[in-house]
This record gives sequence, C-alpha cells and structure tokens, in this order.
Amino acid sequence: MCDNNRVPYEEVAALYENQISFHYVPIALIPETKDGRLCIQGYTFDKVLNVIDADISEKIHGIKIYQNTQALLQDVLPHRKYRLDGTCPALRREILIKDNVEMILLCNEGQDRIDTWMEIPQGIHYISMNLWSGEYSCEESEGKYHVQLATLQMQLLILDGNKIGRPTKHIRVFDCCSAYGHGITIGSEMSGGVEDVRIWDCDMSSSLFGIEIKGTWKRGGYVRNVHATDCKVSRVLLHSVGYNNDGIA
Repeated sequence: MCDNNRVPYEEVAALYENQISFHYVPIALIPETKDGRLCIQGYTFDKVLNVIDADISEKIHGIKIYQNTQALLQDVLPHRKYRLDGTCPALRREILIKDNVEMILLCNEGQDRIDTWMEIPQGIHYISMNLWSGEYSCEESEGKYHVQLATLQMQLLILDGNKIGRPTKHIRVFDCCSAYGHGITIGSEMSGGVEDVRIWDCDMSSSLFGIEIKGTWKRGGYVRNVHATDCKVSRVLLHSVGYNNDGIA
C-alpha cells in the first residue's frame, strides 16, 4: 500500500531482488476484502506491505499488514515456489496462469550474465522458450531448471507442456503452390493433436512429400479429420518418425 504520488522503490527493492511478485496499490483506491484477501481490479492479495506513514488497518480488515520489508520476506521466502540456488538480484520472475496452464517468465535486468538453478517439480514436462530467438525445447524436469540469461534476455517456461493436450483445430489451406520443399506437412510435434483440416485448390506436385502427416510414439496426440480436394500432389505420406520425441529436431 503506497502513497498516491509516491513510488517507494527503496522500500520494495528487496522484493524485486528476491523475485517476489507484488503490485503498487495507492491508498486512494480503497480495496475490497473478501475471504481474507484484498481484491482490486481482478487481482487478489493475501499480504499487504504498508510503506506510507499512516495507519491503514481501519481500511483493510482481516489481512496481515507488514510495516517493513524484512518482516514480509521472513514470512514469504521459506514458502515461495520455484526457489533459486542462492540470491540473484538481477533476475525478475513472474508466475503467470492462463487457462489453467502455469508459466514462469524470467528476465535478466542486470549487466552480467545469469547462471543459476531454479527448483521446479520433478517429473513434469515443460517447454522452455527463448523470447529473443523463438527457439524452444521440450524437456522432462529432474527437479531443477538451469537458468542461463544474457543481459535483458527473456525466457518463458510453460510447465507440463507435453500434457497440456490443447489441440490445433479448424485449419484451412487453399490456393497454394509449392515449387520445391516438403509440401504441406502436419507434425511431427503432436502432443496436443490436430483435427479438422481442410485443404483445397493446392498444387504440391513439385514438392518432395506432397501432403505429409507424421508423428512420434512418445509425444502422443492424434491427427484426424483431414480432407483434401481438387489438389495436385506428388504423393500422400503418412508415417511415424524417430525424432522430435523430446522437441529437439
């Protein structure tokens, strides 16, 4: 809770440096409290750090209010998720949840390269994506994730990436001509599945594979309801492949 015209960075710097997510809430916005949480603009909070020289207990009821940052850190740090090996003041970390999928956004805001380890649940699958280059990999967790970030580099982890099971649907491909290359290909990364594909008025007669559908035994998923009409193709190829089981190829 802060003053309306003051952003108290010196009081909250330790929260940034310890990867604690928080929001500034001006005292003028008298928030609603419900079920032991502070509710404002779609966000909920169960702890409040008071960084203004005023008693706010009459405005906020049923929620623990801290008067200094160190007291808050003593309560929060032992119980936080995704702990790091040691301190890493330049690392910013945000935990995002969308459609019941948990993601971790990592960013190096310092001048030096970050090289550390972060705890994540053992045995889950995750997708690690470099937001600079777009490169990604799919891995199974061994209990820790190796955080390696250059200055200002950002990394996104999508937890349980192989098990999201969100299919790609309602794809329409038409009026395309391929002078070379693979042609029209579905797969091989198939953890979520592909369905309802319509292809028409396409010329793939000069391509290597025409229309190709491929997958791997390890990634699971499915391909179904693919329809092609009025097309010229060099061949139709349906097969399994031995690569991309872990997202590497």
